[in-house]
Amino acid sequence: MVNTIVSYSEIGGGKLQDFLNSITRGLEGYDGRLGVVIGVNGKLEDLAAIHRAMDDALASTHFDHPLAMVATTFYGDNFPYGTIRNLTMTSPAARSMAHSMMHGGGAAGPSHPYWAFMDFDVYEHTVPSGRHVFDHFDRELNLGEGGAVDDWAKKLPDDPGAAAKGSGDSVTVPDVPGTPPLRPLVMTGGYRVPGKTGETVIVDGVAVDRSVEDLIKATKTRDDTPDGMVFTQQDVDKFASVVDSDMRIRALMADYHGLLPYGPEPNLFVDAAATMVDDVKLGAGDWRPVRFGGGTGEYKGLRERLNHFNAWELDQTLPDVPGNAVAREIAAANSALPDRGTAFVADFVNGAVPTDLSRLMSGYYKHGKAGGVGNMPQEHLTPKNVVEHVFARADFDLDPSLSWTKGTKIGKMREDLLKGKSPSRATRTTR
Repeated sequence: MVNTIVSYSEIGGGKLQDFLNSITRGLEGYDGRLGVVIGVNGKLEDLAAIHRAMDDALASTHFDHPLAMVATTFYGDNFPYGTIRNLTMTSPAARSMAHSMMHGGGAAGPSHPYWAFMDFDVYEHTVPSGRHVFDHFDRELNLGEGGAVDDWAKKLPDDPGAAAKGSGDSVTVPDVPGTPPLRPLVMTGGYRVPGKTGETVIVDGVAVDRSVEDLIKATKTRDDTPDGMVFTQQDVDKFASVVDSDMRIRALMADYHGLLPYGPEPNLFVDAAATMVDDVKLGAGDWRPVRFGGGTGEYKGLRERLNHFNAWELDQTLPDVPGNAVAREIAAANSALPDRGTAFVADFVNGAVPTDLSRLMSGYYKHGKAGGVGNMPQEHLTPKNVVEHVFARADFDLDPSLSWTKGTKIGKMREDLLKGKSPSRATRTTR
């Protein structure tokens, strides 16, 4: 179930139809498994204008799947991203759609819905393999025939210890017939610059691939972009390689914990059922249902709530009673529960999709053609950014002996990367 937010001024003129078309392009077999909820936002005093804009946009839109538009408002000059996402996600329309899918209201019968958070843009939702991102994660979580495990096992040599080949050369998980798919709490994909089309266009007198025309034009409107800067294809390719390296670094960090690297909202999937459990409470602690952080700290808050929910679910499925100690310890250490499987799936490289990266490219080139490490917003080569995002501080300064530069996995990885090692060769072990 797609979940996005957009200003009421941005849905007219066919933009709503273009967005919906981008979702379904290249997507097949999802009748009864796809729905869209859009939080249309504006200031409180614009509420009437919000409803008029929704009515006008819907009048000229055709969509073969459930579609809901939710009016959301806010106060003040600063846009509260997390708050608006929460209002959209917890709206009666959104929850009704989720319940309908869970109880078999669609043509596909009962299903386990996920919120697919994305930006309101028209980029294709394809991963590097060419598959739609929905198909990509569907296959990654499928442990039976036709899933990623099946594909992997087919390539194994024919020996008794590989996997049991079924009819039609399909491969089954040994000794586990009818294995249900994994049901993670969250799946995080990455982002990338659109792939080249081979068609050339002229932007500011310079020949570039058509795939980056919109990226260049949008970047030039950003505040960090130097006045008069002209982007060449080489400049875009350099930025694209930095983005790719950043995704690979995040993949390394996710090996330490799936929620450590920043999960971009344009390609983020959250278990919809988990967001509808409002009485999430550990012991005598506070109620902490799965929600985005308020204001602009949206993913930071969501990350904490997902981790909290995983601990709460551990107590529900493996209570702290005699006989459960070992199972609880294993489940907690691996963030994996009996009925869910792995809780946090991070696929920043193979699960990357094109999206609007103009803000990041503007930040990277804010000092001109030189670019520079540390300039690109959200980049993970500088652990200070990661530590600050996770712990709301730049370093562990309450105890000078604790630092991400001394004796830590992330510190060692940083040293390897700065020495020129590729992300795929950077160390994964402590010193």
